[in-house]
Amino acid sequence: MKKAILLARQKELQSEKVGDVLKSMQHITGMLAEHIATQNSQILGWIASQQTQGRTVSEKVQNPSEKIAKALQSLSEVSFVFPYTENRPKEVGDIESLLKDKLFQIEGYRDERENPAHLQKVIQSRIG
Repeated sequence: MKKAILLARQKELQSEKVGDVLKSMQHITGMLAEHIATQNSQILGWIASQQTQGRTVSEKVQNPSEKIAKALQSLSEVSFVFPYTENRPKEVGDIESLLKDKLFQIEGYRDERENPAHLQKVIQSRIG
């Protein structure tokens, strides 16, 4: 009986911890969204303007801007949508895994997500 009570309390504490992390993520996501989305929307607006004028826009500008928008959308979904679904994260690590999965899908190297050397190569190739 004592074991069951301890287990129940442990699950309750874990749920509270996840709730606290999600609340913090929601607050942080809101702040990031305000700043990043504003800047990125200016870039996307410029891209749209160039395209309506029949000009070609470099993929070096367009692709990263679209990925920024998708990454911000993914962060918002993990922060504001998943907590209120049947698949609510049960542990703090679940939140990270959800976000990682969504970001890896955007980048197209989902199957390599556990390979830090590969991720480092991808990051380096995009920086320089």
